[in-house]
Amino acid sequence: MHSRLMMTLLATNAVLLVVVIGWLTWITVEPRYWFPGAYAEQGPSGDKGPRGDSGPSGPSGPVGPEALTAYEELSSELGDLEGQLSSLSGQIDTVTADLESLASMTGGSILERTVEEARDAAEEAGVAAEDAQLAIDNLCSQFASYSGTFEEIYLLGC
Repeated sequence: MHSRLMMTLLATNAVLLVVVIGWLTWITVEPRYWFPGAYAEQGPSGDKGPRGDSGPSGPSGPVGPEALTAYEELSSELGDLEGQLSSLSGQIDTVTADLESLASMTGGSILERTVEEARDAAEEAGVAAEDAQLAIDNLCSQFASYSGTFEEIYLLGC
């Protein structure tokens, strides 16, 4: 009983295979019969219509490796600069203290001018360090509501 059913299914399958192969051959040989619209005569093209409105902007993509590398380099340089400024500030304080002690020991006017110049230089370095910190804080506050391509860089930096 099973062998009869299998033979019937096999014969039906073979007949369907022959029909499908014949039909595909006919489509290949006579495509104009099956797809008349694809081979129809076409007239001249008309005038172009007006351009439509632009669609909404898509979400910003991820930060590329170049931007991330640039951020890391800038962050490293800022850290180095901050370290140098704090080191310089400590050295200026030491030099100022040494000059003040030397001035009190000698009491000379040339030494007093040198101490004053060193103190002025230390104040200028302090002002420069404060200006740099203020510029960084201003930059961070300007980008506080930024949500563009470099948002991740801003979040890492500030």
